[in-house]
Amino acid sequence: MKLKYLFVFIFSVYVFQSCVSIKKFKDLDADYLSANQQIEFQKQELSDFKLLSTELNESVLSLTKRASSLEADTIDLGKAYRKKARAYNDLSASYELLIKNNSNTMAKQAEENRVLMERLGQMDIDLQERARAIKSEKKKCFNYSSC
Repeated sequence: MKLKYLFVFIFSVYVFQSCVSIKKFKDLDADYLSANQQIEFQKQELSDFKLLSTELNESVLSLTKRASSLEADTIDLGKAYRKKARAYNDLSASYELLIKNNSNTMAKQAEENRVLMERLGQMDIDLQERARAIKSEKKKCFNYSSC
């Protein structure tokens, strides 16, 4: 009897196992094919995204290097600008001092010229007086003929 139950059990498992309807089987098969196609599509997308990611990483690296280069250039230009600004300020201060010294020198020179012109004028007057005195002495000498 046990054998009979065993035989019924095995037979029922075999029968119920193959009890999937054809419509359901076709639907499941279609779903399986659709899932496989979707997997292939997603694999292709993944490959495309990996390639895009690699390109973007290269772009980021390139831009990072360029930004570093620009930063270094900016620092160098800033240093050069500050150096030139200091040189300009020093030059401006020297120029202002030169202008001040030039003004002082010109004022002193003008004063010396005025003093020299007064002395020259006085000397001219003295020479004219001496010339008159010499003329008058000559006249006296000629008038008296004894000089």
